[in-house]
Amino acid sequence: MLAVTLRCRPGHRLVVALLAVVLAVPSVQPQGGANVDRGGISQAVAEALGVPGTWVTLSSVEAIESELQGRAVGYLCLCTVSGTRGNLLAQLRVWVAADTYRVGSITCVELTPDELAQVAREFVSASFEGWSDQMVLKFQASSPMGFEQPLNVTPSRATSFYWAEKRGEAWTGTWVSATFSHTMPAWPERYHGYVAQPRSIEDVEIPKERAIEIALAEAGRPGLEDPEVKQADLYLDHHIRHFPHWMIEVAEPQPRGMATHPLQITVMVDAVSGEVLDLAATMPGRE
Repeated sequence: MLAVTLRCRPGHRLVVALLAVVLAVPSVQPQGGANVDRGGISQAVAEALGVPGTWVTLSSVEAIESELQGRAVGYLCLCTVSGTRGNLLAQLRVWVAADTYRVGSITCVELTPDELAQVAREFVSASFEGWSDQMVLKFQASSPMGFEQPLNVTPSRATSFYWAEKRGEAWTGTWVSATFSHTMPAWPERYHGYVAQPRSIEDVEIPKERAIEIALAEAGRPGLEDPEVKQADLYLDHHIRHFPHWMIEVAEPQPRGMATHPLQITVMVDAVSGEVLDLAATMPGRE
């Protein structure tokens, strides 16, 4: 049997046997309504993976004859593998020979976007020290393959998630980002965040209307014509600038020439002094 190590994150490895696409199990014939030894199947899969038997749950069993296994009779099984905390490690299709309990092949099953989103939220909410009920999912995007897949393993999709904490109308500055594989979601491939310093809305001296006036005035410096405010966000803290500030997105009403999107800038205004902290470069074509 060919064994390939899939890296979930540094320091955590789950060894998965990979051969073909099907699998089989118990010492009974699958025809004639014979009882399936589900416990035997689960144990055989656990031994092949090198994990405790309690980690493997058998979801379904189907009698099948596998040509890839020399037309051997066995069972095609859908299994879930969970860790000590009950966290989902993987969903697998396994073929186990009916007469010898031999695991012939194991393949990973991709989680759906909704399933992965649930796994990701459960992991981050339990692991990130700054997590609260006020975290908002601001960003979610998939890529064709994971970042740390070995070259000899079929690439799988990965999805990145970004949550930030919002208290009333202000972002506290706390955020966390994580990227998970659709086939091996136990641990994130990328995981980092920032816990904001505790601040209050009472620390803010510059109201939204004044911050917008300052941003529109600044928009004329890089040459924006008739600028409009697209978004104005208040941050009480930031992982680089540790004080309250406004982030004002300003753009022209229409694209110029052959551009797809209007010229746009982001103006950062100190929410205490009103000072312009940063004027991002004009970015034609930015969404």
